[in-house]
Amino acid sequence: MRLLVFDPGETTGWSFLAEGRIVGGSFSLWSEVKPLIDKHQPTVVLFESFNLRAGAARHLIGSSFPTIQVIGVIKFVADEAGITCVSKGPAYRSGIYLKGIKGFDRHARDATKHGLRYLAKAGFYKEYRHYRGQRRNVTRF
Repeated sequence: MRLLVFDPGETTGWSFLAEGRIVGGSFSLWSEVKPLIDKHQPTVVLFESFNLRAGAARHLIGSSFPTIQVIGVIKFVADEAGITCVSKGPAYRSGIYLKGIKGFDRHARDATKHGLRYLAKAGFYKEYRHYRGQRRNVTRF
């Protein structure tokens, strides 16, 4: 499986997981969605979903909702390329602890956590277990 994962927002983190290897980074808004999909040719695109919660509503007054705009671009580009597109909530990555991945900021790490959980549920745990952290009581991916 060739999995491209996005953590959308004003700074969008991304991670590409294939054959036991992970690459990733981040960019502003949606500028790199299509080039990344074209470059990596994923079989599945996964992104973190966004739901407006009452507690955050006041904080987002006047927002243009950049996260939603990025998600729209991701879904459009994936659909145009005929690639399966899947969304998972922010809690999907909870309980995953990663060893440090050189050059990955918080957004790229969050995307990677989503990807590792998704791959584990699809039966690809062994290929990625060397990225697992050593904390106790964390979900095994």
